[in-house]
Amino acid sequence: MGHGRYPGLHAEPLFNEALTPLCSPELLKGKGRLKTPDDLRKHRLIHDMSIPGGGDYSAWDRWLALAGAKHVSAHRGAKFTLAEVAMQAAIDGVGVVLGRVVLAEGDLAAGRLVRPFKIALPLDVSYFLVRSNATAPRPEMLSFRNWLFGSLKQASVVRSPSSPSPSRNA
Repeated sequence: MGHGRYPGLHAEPLFNEALTPLCSPELLKGKGRLKTPDDLRKHRLIHDMSIPGGGDYSAWDRWLALAGAKHVSAHRGAKFTLAEVAMQAAIDGVGVVLGRVVLAEGDLAAGRLVRPFKIALPLDVSYFLVRSNATAPRPEMLSFRNWLFGSLKQASVVRSPSSPSPSRNA
């Protein structure tokens, strides 16, 4: 994950990443409903500190500004240094994580997480397949590359760094 400029390496874009609030479906029941972004003030925010360029509070700050929330403090809640642990906390009902859409696709499809809002904040970094420029790629490397891009194409997530958010709902 990065900007794709790696000296001595060949980088091929796989897909972009975006951030959106994610939570357990149970968290939305009763008084916890999230009808507007300002309703996030009623919930604990979960911070994924590993987000490139947004691992402090700025990712939530940027998303809240994009969503037009005026009454939510981004500077509160639980902090996690691993994206997977932050998302698991959301699955467990600890709060609402500003999660990575691509990383959350499996949990969203399985119903462990829900997206209360369609608004997604694109990250300025993307995922890349990277290999050395020092030698020609070996046949097994090319086979892996072709399999990877074929799998991504079937899943409809191949994106260039300039394409829109990887989320189908954003």
